Amino acid sequence: MTRKSLTALFFVLSLLMVLVSGCAQADEKGKAAETMKNVYAAAEKHDKKTFKDLFSHSNIADEELNLSMIMFGDKADAAGGIKNLKFTEIPKDKLKDDAAKMLTDQYKDNWQVVYEESKVSTPYFWIIQKLDGKYYVVNGDESAKKDIVKE
Repeated sequence: MTRKSLTALFFVLSLLMVLVSGCAQADEKGKAAETMKNVYAAAEKHDKKTFKDLFSHSNIADEELNLSMIMFGDKADAAGGIKNLKFTEIPKDKLKDDAAKMLTDQYKDNWQVVYEESKVSTPYFWIIQKLDGKYYVVNGDESAKKDIVKE
């Protein structure tokens, strides 16, 4: 193989790697928000196993999770279903610096923020982590969007 052929081959392989990497990242987009939909779906179906699994990396006691599942189900019902709850992933660079720093200090680089809005309750921020290939809810906070997200 000539040097020119090797250079062309290297270029094509590099381009393929970039495209495959971009596809993998695109596949990940929306997974954190989908996790929150799964939380509400489990609550609506009274699926304790799935609900508890989604929170299994948080520090919430079983008794609190049982109560939380009821509250999540009631909220979905009051909203007229999960379809009426809005879940938005907030990119790290859109968060205020102090909020991003606090999350990075606590969770390193393995965190995503999902903002939940509905007409039946106050907004909520959820912290989602991907661990062992699955997404888990690890924390949450009731805060005003202006306190967390850059304007």
